[in-house]
Amino acid sequence: RKTYSSSAAQVQRIFIKHLETSGWPPTNMLSSTEIFDKLVAPTLAESGRKVAYFLIDALRYELGTELERELADEGDISLVASFSVVPTVTPIGMASLMPLAHKSLNIRKKDDTIVPMLDDKEIKTVAQRMDWIKSKYGQRFQEAKLTEVIKPGFTKKLNGSVELLVIRSSTADGRMETDYEFGLPSITRDLQLIRVAVRRLREADFELAVIATDHGFCINPDTDAGDTCPKPSG
Repeated sequence: RKTYSSSAAQVQRIFIKHLETSGWPPTNMLSSTEIFDKLVAPTLAESGRKVAYFLIDALRYELGTELERELADEGDISLVASFSVVPTVTPIGMASLMPLAHKSLNIRKKDDTIVPMLDDKEIKTVAQRMDWIKSKYGQRFQEAKLTEVIKPGFTKKLNGSVELLVIRSSTADGRMETDYEFGLPSITRDLQLIRVAVRRLREADFELAVIATDHGFCINPDTDAGDTCPKPSG
């Protein structure tokens, strides 16, 4: 692990050097701020078509490849890499997945903290994010937790006007922050729950499912004395 840490530090220094001159995200690559407008909105532009939009906290790319295999028998699947916005924390990452984020997302300082904004609206909490989507899609929009969607009979409770269903889950993020030894095995179950949800929504005539995430995570199980990550200034 010490050898890996040393190698990663060298790569990081080179990465930061290029980041300072080139900016972020890399040009001609998909940013998380474009996911909704490019992958979700086009289907919703035509009335009567149903889309399920999964917001899965901390579904890093390697887990995306596992999920792709998990969903292999559920229909046409494509895995697309995207670049998170920085800083890669949940409130900002989730705000980047909202409609019109590519044009509207900005970050401001408020009481010594950073706050994601869409235009002039603060979009820091789940409720604020859901209100933003509702302001764009009205009665066509409904939201639910992943644990609710997998329950028998859920789709029968959906309003008939719903064409955009947003499904939320933050269990993987919470578990990996508190106890990685418990969190890692449980991630397999989380991926299976997504598969169950996709299957049930397909049976309810949802023709497209887009599964997106805000950021990844880094596993560092061994913490030695003196290991710190000081908060950057500014």
